[in-house]
Amino acid sequence: MNLHTIFTGGTIGSFLGDNDLISTDKGSPYKLINFYKKNYANATTINFTSSNPYTLLSENLDGDHLNLLIKEVSKVLENEELDGIIVTHGTDTLQYSAAVLGYIFNDARIPIILVSSDFVLEDKRANGLINYHVAVEFMKAKLGKGVFVSYCNKGGIPTIHRATRLEPPVTLSADVESVKKSHYAIYLNDTFELNDQYKSDDKNLESFTKLGLEAKDIILTNQSSEVMRIRPYVGMTYPDLDDYIENLAQDNIINEEEGHEKFSNCLEAILIESFHSGTIHVTKELEELTNRAKELNIPVYITGLSNSEKAYETVEEYRKLGIIPLRESSIISQYCKLWLAASNGLNVREIMNCSIAEDWV
Repeated sequence: MNLHTIFTGGTIGSFLGDNDLISTDKGSPYKLINFYKKNYANATTINFTSSNPYTLLSENLDGDHLNLLIKEVSKVLENEELDGIIVTHGTDTLQYSAAVLGYIFNDARIPIILVSSDFVLEDKRANGLINYHVAVEFMKAKLGKGVFVSYCNKGGIPTIHRATRLEPPVTLSADVESVKKSHYAIYLNDTFELNDQYKSDDKNLESFTKLGLEAKDIILTNQSSEVMRIRPYVGMTYPDLDDYIENLAQDNIINEEEGHEKFSNCLEAILIESFHSGTIHVTKELEELTNRAKELNIPVYITGLSNSEKAYETVEEYRKLGIIPLRESSIISQYCKLWLAASNGLNVREIMNCSIAEDWV
């Protein structure tokens, strides 16, 4: 078996220093393979290769680093003798890199699996080694192609997730979950059990590359200014769209003299995250926001609405404002989908109207 590991840093590639702080180190990532060789006898049957496009704690992730990762995966995939690729990653932004890679490489001929660790590898509580092991076993079993995440929650069962279906991280927890428990498989008693509840949309588009793009040429803007993302909270206020645009202009994203109307082309979409019931507070501010967005031809989307549950009356209220529900999907994957579409000059409305890389549950 030929396996290539791409190291990017994160806790799985870090160490606990004398100052009692966790830090990355260019030499630390490779200890994962050494740990694996010491703990699993079947490692002798694997030909390990590796690369390290960058090393950082994942909270420092941005579009420029994701571009490096996209190019690295594209380059590694040129080796037709490989049986699989593992990408090591920090837990803080695992869902973002997973979604981006999932949208681009879902049609890869071999599995690409992201692996993280909740603690540094020397810590007995760390799950990094078992996550790596399960990723290797999944590749051996040849149960799927495309992009996945291998992760074992605290006290849980090792699980394989589809990369575009991950829930946002939970505060004070490193656990990983799929939207509506739509994980791909679990690893129990040295055997994989496929999830019989795993479904994909009949109209699913396999990946962004099916739109005529070359994977190696797909890029992301560094800071995703094309997408305004709004999270709900009690007592919230909605932003004034013109003020938002003007602030971006003052940050030298464009020349202020070009004006709002021309600049509106740089803001491609607004994405609202709902409360767990698919609801948000519908106010006069929200109405003003959506009306101005219509004038500027900027679509407004919302995630969190279920297909299988009765909707609340507030759902009908925001639908009347023209807000478009993205049902049964991950907020992070939809954010990355918008970011990718806007960064590469694609028609945002067309892209968001279809399932790509099995992102709809």
